Amino acid sequence: MKKFYRMITAALALTLLLSLTGCGAGDGKTHLVFQIWDVYQRPGMEAICKAYTAQHPDAEIEVQVTSWGEYWTKLEAAAESNTMPDIFWMHTNQLLYYADFGMLADVTDLYDDVDPNYYENH
Repeated sequence: MKKFYRMITAALALTLLLSLTGCGAGDGKTHLVFQIWDVYQRPGMEAICKAYTAQHPDAEIEVQVTSWGEYWTKLEAAAESNTMPDIFWMHTNQLLYYADFGMLADVTDLYDDVDPNYYENH
């Protein structure tokens, strides 16, 4: 679980860095949108975001929930209109679709403790 939190933190940090150029608000913070599909996960995701923003007070993260039945339609429409959420959940069944069109950032280099053969061994 600790590795999961580090991954989320690194993804949030990357997103924050990438979004600094375009998401300025009157309050001087970087405002990010985190899209998920499970209402029962909202409290946990909000807690992760709160922990992140406590260490990075220049960021604000809004967790939005869209039902599974609408999630992929909404995400695809957002991708086509270049209005995707800054952070979002991805399913392995959809991964290649978004990766092939350059919609996902490769964050591999943000981790110095990840076994490069992890996926080959599991």
